[in-house]
Amino acid sequence: MNTTERKQAVEELRESEILLNDVGEMAHVGGWKLDTKTKEVYWTKETYRIHEISIDEKFDLSKAILFYDLPDRSNLEAALQRCMETGEPFDLVLPFTSAKGRHLWTRAIGRAVKNDSGKVVRLMGTFQDITERKKAEMEVNRQREMLQKIFDHIPVMITYFDKTGEIKMINHEVVKILGWTFEEWKTENILANCYPESEAFKEALDFMVNKPIGWKDFKTTTKYGTVIDTTWTNISLPDGVLMGIGRDITERKQADEKIKKQIVQLKKLDGVKTDFLNTTSHELRTPVTSIKGYIQMLLKQTLGEITEEQKKALEVLLRNTNRLDHLIQDILDISRLESETMKFITEKIDVTKIVKEIAETMQVSADLKGIKINIDIQKEIPNLMIDQERIKQVLMNLVDNAIKFSPDGSMIHIKTRKEKEDVLFEVQDFGRGIPKNKQKKIFERFYQVDSGIDRKFGGVGLGLTISKKIIDTYGGQIWVDSTIGKGSSFKFSVPLQTVKNIEDDLQEIFIESP
Repeated sequence: MNTTERKQAVEELRESEILLNDVGEMAHVGGWKLDTKTKEVYWTKETYRIHEISIDEKFDLSKAILFYDLPDRSNLEAALQRCMETGEPFDLVLPFTSAKGRHLWTRAIGRAVKNDSGKVVRLMGTFQDITERKKAEMEVNRQREMLQKIFDHIPVMITYFDKTGEIKMINHEVVKILGWTFEEWKTENILANCYPESEAFKEALDFMVNKPIGWKDFKTTTKYGTVIDTTWTNISLPDGVLMGIGRDITERKQADEKIKKQIVQLKKLDGVKTDFLNTTSHELRTPVTSIKGYIQMLLKQTLGEITEEQKKALEVLLRNTNRLDHLIQDILDISRLESETMKFITEKIDVTKIVKEIAETMQVSADLKGIKINIDIQKEIPNLMIDQERIKQVLMNLVDNAIKFSPDGSMIHIKTRKEKEDVLFEVQDFGRGIPKNKQKKIFERFYQVDSGIDRKFGGVGLGLTISKKIIDTYGGQIWVDSTIGKGSSFKFSVPLQTVKNIEDDLQEIFIESP
């Protein structure tokens, strides 16, 4: 080789080294070579950058491997030694600490270069900082392990089938509930074992193939021959993978059956109770009506003259007989409403007329306490399709309560107006008021705000319950706004739209008039 050729070769080598350094920087891949005789190490610029040391610093093998901690350093030394002795290449991923103390993950690849006689004269390879990739891999592995733990411990059965129908995975819950191991799932037709009846098998297979949305219940046979209730849903995953999710609902089904039987039994008992109350109420009202009749005859002195003392006693008897009659009617009404045997007759009613009638009727009771009943009815208020007697019953209950709990000489307002698609009724008093925490409870059966105080006013706490059930029947609402010491305002709404005559859906009860 002459001088010109030698210079040209040196120039080509220099250009190759420049190209190697530039490419390495762009790809973030360093290069290295090791002279097996002198143990001197040559690094590219990228390799120096990863080590975080000056490019002017020179290294031999013994110094270069100090960037690796034990036992990883020993693994690298062993790989280098094998490569130098036998030419065996290596590809290692190792933790690494730079000159500035940064902890990295690196990948070192090496291979042997031999002379014409086959002797290894040097090693060369690549060196790469793969810290970010390694972190990503570790995060993926962490998430995979977490998902695997969830998969194994979640209290539902999970199965994976590929697009050919081959089982790929089951979790512990499948083995626990159905009994077959994963190996048995791979070698046996478990679906046929779970559903030995042909129709049941077809149904289960169709559910898997067509993958309908939602859950489906099955009677499933376990490995041990026990038939259990299960429910399943399917989820389609990429690449045709089908995930099945199932639960053992045997206990729930048994509980449902038990509840159904209890409901049937309770309905029977409720029917007995209703029959008893209907019969008892009728039997009680017959003598009460007779008693009232005779008391009224005595008061009118039809059966002879009575003294003033006797008249007062008879008036007390009449009041208490009326209370008893009202109580019997309340018990009968609540029984009918709860058993859905109350007879409703829907008809068109004049709201203004009804409110005026109630005010006139209740004014007699109000006069005993010097209370004035005032009515405020919006002009041209529309008619309602509702049971006239039932709406009167609700209004009378509310006005009667207002009279009971209002101070003597006060005022009671009955207001009616149209609000959107409803007719709103309001009965306002200026009595003692109802505590906030008891305003919902007063519509419950037998509930009284203060039983000690309320007891002197009579009643057993059924009037508001009956009123609520009547209003609920017509799709309305009833509630109270009240302030302690200032009074209460009971309101209820009735929808304006035509109400279906619910008699068609209810069993009619006929009570013989006493």
